[in-house]
This record gives sequence, C-alpha cells and structure tokens, in this order.
Amino acid sequence: MIKERYSIGDVVEVKPFVPIFSKFNDPSSLFSIVETTQGIFFVKKYYQSQIGRAKNDVEKSTQYLANTTIQIPQLIRNKDNEYLTEFQGSIFTVSRYIDGVDLRTEAEVQMRDNNPEFFPLYSQTNTELKKISKERTVSFEDRYWLFMRNVNQLETAIKSSQFPSAPRDLEYLEFLKTEVENNRSEILNFQTKGQILHGDFLKQNIIRDKNNNFWIVDWEKSDYGFVEVDLMKTITFTLFKPDPERVNLEVSEIANILTSIQPYLKSSFKDNSASKIFRAYYYFLITNIHSLIRLYVNKVDVKEQMIREDFNIVRWYKNNLTKLEEEVKKLR
Repeated sequence: MIKERYSIGDVVEVKPFVPIFSKFNDPSSLFSIVETTQGIFFVKKYYQSQIGRAKNDVEKSTQYLANTTIQIPQLIRNKDNEYLTEFQGSIFTVSRYIDGVDLRTEAEVQMRDNNPEFFPLYSQTNTELKKISKERTVSFEDRYWLFMRNVNQLETAIKSSQFPSAPRDLEYLEFLKTEVENNRSEILNFQTKGQILHGDFLKQNIIRDKNNNFWIVDWEKSDYGFVEVDLMKTITFTLFKPDPERVNLEVSEIANILTSIQPYLKSSFKDNSASKIFRAYYYFLITNIHSLIRLYVNKVDVKEQMIREDFNIVRWYKNNLTKLEEEVKKLR
C-alpha cells in the first residue's frame, strides 16, 4: 500500500512507533516508522470515523504552514496528489522521518530540566508564525458561554457518579464555578490580538537531529489563539513536574524565563500590559472543564492524575497572581 500509493521506494522494514506520550491505548497500531529504499518515513493511521480529524490535521500542517521557514517534517503526497490515502478501511498520512532526539529526552539524559535553546526557539517560532497570521481579535466570550451551557449537566453527572474521585472533582467544579462568576465581567471583556500558534509547544514536540537542526512536530492543535495563553501553557508545562503532594512551580522560575525572552515579550504584546499574560492564562484555566466533561458526561477514559494536576495548577495560579504580576512589572 505505502509503496504503491506514495512511490517512496521498496519497503525494507516496518517498525511500530510508540510516541513518548499518546492518548491512544495502543499507539503502536496507529504510528509506524517505514524504512524504504528512498529513506525513512513516518506513517500515521486514522480510522474511518476519524476522517474529519485527519483532514483537519492535514489542513493545519499544509495551509497554515506553507509559507514559513520553520522546520517541519514534510507531508508526502500520494500518486493522486493527495495527502490522505484510504486503504482497507483506514486512512493514512506519510511524512518524512526526522532521525534525532526529542528535547525532553535530551534534557533527562543530561540531567537538566531545560534546554537553553528551548525558549528562544519558542520565541523565534511564534515570531515566524505571526508573519503569516492575518490580523484577528480573539476573546474568551465563546469559551465563557460554552462553560455556562455545560456546567449544570456536568455537575449532575459528577453527583450521580460512583467514581472514587467524584467528591474531589465536584470540589474542583465548585471552585471553577465560583472563580468564573467572580471574574465574569473581566472574562467577557478580555480581548487580544490572535495569531497562528503551535498549540502544544513542549519539549517532547521538538526534535534535534544529528546535524543539530531543530524540527517542530505534532501540529494537530495549531490554530488561531491567545499568545498569552500559549506562552504560559508552554512555560507552565515545561517547568511543571507531576507530584501528587504539591505543585512544583516557583514564581522565580517563571520570572527568570520571562526575563530571558524579554525582547519577545516587548515585540509580541506592545500596547498590551505584560501583566495581562497571567490574567489571560488564569481565565483560560478556570473555564477549562473539557477533561471533566470527557470523563463524566462522554464517559471517555481520562487519566485521573491529569484532572488533579489541573486543579492544583489553577489553585497555584490563583494564589500567586499578584506575585507574578509584580515580577513582570520589573521587566519594563
């Protein structure tokens, strides 16, 4: 199939490929590394029921990113000049494979948590994406009303659930409801200039190849969005180390990163006060009930630890908002 449809040479070997992190129960059946006489390729499989997602992934990896100099594994067209191939009830995409090491693994091998190149690379990438982003204003209004439409149904589902975690998750939901109500006017009035963003810019999605070039992978979440939210999501989950007892985040660490990318902050936010970065991220966090809906309403398996981490992180930001805003004022 791969040889016939994509003309990428005679297949030498097909190896299961297991990502460092995947939400799929059996990632080896969905990702493969295919070695052919023309090189090594990364094959991704979708089920027929995922045709919408497959088309969306392709669109974001081609339309948004066609005019950038960002190094992204090239998606290969098949003989029909399409990026998607249907074969025996499944759908496939093929990309060139980047032989290298992801930055998270590299950091662990070198026994350090951060690569010095990571945040400058983030800044450079978003600056490049801004060049191809049409002027667009984004707000939290839709997100707020989505929260309000779903919160009562979610509360009912949690209360009737037999999950051991239900009492704690109900406490979490009550916390979110209170915070959304207390910040309602600010959430509804918040607006900023949106741009195309990677959406999941973390170390495990950056690969350093043997020639010391960086390749950015996993563009499935790319879309127009809040630069403030994207930046703080990247910083938070780069620094955050899962711990059931405490949140391993420090105001000083976040301040140090912001200091290191100060030129990027000034060029990206201009008239916007940099202190809005934290408020925007907090509004994003307290309107986020996606995982709870998946677990209690849609009955989709979600890692319990992820919901607990979300609760701990949002409370940490609530307790440290003033300190964070004071730190960022020092950058002016």
